[in-house]
Amino acid sequence: MVPPCAPTLHAQRTRAAERRGPLARRSSRGPLARLSRGLLAGGSERGQALILTTVCMFAVIAVAALGIDVAGWYQKHHQAQVAADAASLAAANCLANAPDNPCTSTTDTTDAAQVATTIALDNGVTIPTSSVTFNLSAGTVSVQDSVTSSSLFAGIVGIHGSTQSAKAVAAFKEGAAETTTTTTTTEAPAACSSDCGAIFAGGTCPTYGATLSSISGTINGSVISDGTLSLSSISGTISSTNYGSSSDGCSGSSVTTSSISGNIGGTPQQLSSYVPYPEDWRAGGNETAPACTYTAGGTMPAGVTTSGNNITISSLSSSIPPGVYCAPNGTISLSSYSGGTSYVTFIAQTITFSSVSGGPLKPCVASALSSCPSSNVLLLWQTGSGTMNLGSISGTIDGTVFAPSATIEISSLSGGTGFIEGEGVTASSISGYVGNGPSGIASGSGGGTVTETTTTPASAPTDSLVQ
Repeated sequence: MVPPCAPTLHAQRTRAAERRGPLARRSSRGPLARLSRGLLAGGSERGQALILTTVCMFAVIAVAALGIDVAGWYQKHHQAQVAADAASLAAANCLANAPDNPCTSTTDTTDAAQVATTIALDNGVTIPTSSVTFNLSAGTVSVQDSVTSSSLFAGIVGIHGSTQSAKAVAAFKEGAAETTTTTTTTEAPAACSSDCGAIFAGGTCPTYGATLSSISGTINGSVISDGTLSLSSISGTISSTNYGSSSDGCSGSSVTTSSISGNIGGTPQQLSSYVPYPEDWRAGGNETAPACTYTAGGTMPAGVTTSGNNITISSLSSSIPPGVYCAPNGTISLSSYSGGTSYVTFIAQTITFSSVSGGPLKPCVASALSSCPSSNVLLLWQTGSGTMNLGSISGTIDGTVFAPSATIEISSLSGGTGFIEGEGVTASSISGYVGNGPSGIASGSGGGTVTETTTTPASAPTDSLVQ
């Protein structure tokens, strides 16, 4: 029970406030007082936020510091790579240009290694000579170096340094002076030892003969005509030329020549007697045709088509499948051919070529197809009359071309080895041909020597980075 005379708590506070005065009463209710009371009331939550903020700031600073160090390491790696590139190139250049520099020869690896270490040092990297290796057979120099750098800030997280390595490989090749090589070869075809036939026109005067024009290459062998002989625009070489005998109705006027600036083996010679025709074109006089592998109207290999009595090979860019192709009552046509070496024999009533740029075309032999003869020399045999038109052959043909009842026409021929025999022969733009027909056809001589001069131009030394 409160005594009646005791002042109440409210009265006590009022009197205390009055003693402090008006200013004290206002300050207890001001903004500062309210802020203090707020902090005391929520102090626990604000303390936690302060700790989290501090931790996050430390992490951000650590990552930023690590980024600065990583950028420095990349710069050091670039320096190491530049030094390795420069050192390997300098060593390669030294070897390539020896002895016009510190290297005494292209195998002087000691001086080349010293050059590499010097250049590396100029680029701020020190390497031992053992870091420079050579592969002389491959013509390469390898340099491997490394740069170690300390950490500025990454040490805070335990990374106190880093090593950056680099490697470079340079290739070199010494220069070469101009060289001239002269090669003399004897071309004596196996079919004859001398007096080799190259072209033989077996028809008699005045209807048939041999006509050659625009011959810029070498026909290594005899050109024989039982009939007339016409030679024009000959700037190349023909071993010998012969025309029909008087017994065949040929007189001295049956040979005509014009624009002869090359060598035709002297004055064309008139044959003393008729040369038997057709001339044997196989050893022992065996003119038996090889057995047919493919016959018109039957099954054909890939790239070859047949229709009725005819066989067609057109726009073929691969080799013709080996075999003996026969069209006894029709035509074998080869056009737009650009394939590789082909072992074939064509036997047909008519044979035509057009735009033949591939090859060479060679007779089918057992090594290419077991059913072919082991020593076959027959490439083309036209059994019918008229014309065997071979057109323009920018490739080469090897073997016997035989048209005993027809005229063989060739508008251009890049080369080959064989024997061209027809009732008449008209050929132009022959770049080269080696006769290996039967020997002793006429007084000319086959085979002979060919001299080739090859000049290799000078080359400068080279060096380059390959890795």
